Amino acid sequence: MDTFSAWEPTCISVLQPLLTALNQCEVTRDRTWAPALLSHADQLSAASGALREWSTEHPCPVAGFDTQLARIWVAYAHAAASFESVAEGGSSVTWLVVHHELRNMRAVVTSLCVMLEEKSGQPF
Repeated sequence: MDTFSAWEPTCISVLQPLLTALNQCEVTRDRTWAPALLSHADQLSAASGALREWSTEHPCPVAGFDTQLARIWVAYAHAAASFESVAEGGSSVTWLVVHHELRNMRAVVTSLCVMLEEKSGQPF
């Protein structure tokens, strides 16, 4: 895609499932329901891989966006591993780590949303 205006709608469609997964994880965190974390770990891992693949195949023509997308897929992959550890128990990974991972994922996604809003002039 040669222009940001062509790239942006596709990026947003790729981000929607990531936001949905993040919202579901936050509900699980609020309930401290460990069995759901294993399912979320799978979803986050798949979302991370899909975003990594998409962003590699569709680089943004505007500097900085690809780096932020990479931050997102790394945060999601890391959270997936942490969630799996908590779900399986017997690990030093605790719900405090889950809280931290969720805050980190929310922060990197929010940063990208701000970038999209600044570039397009429209709220995400």
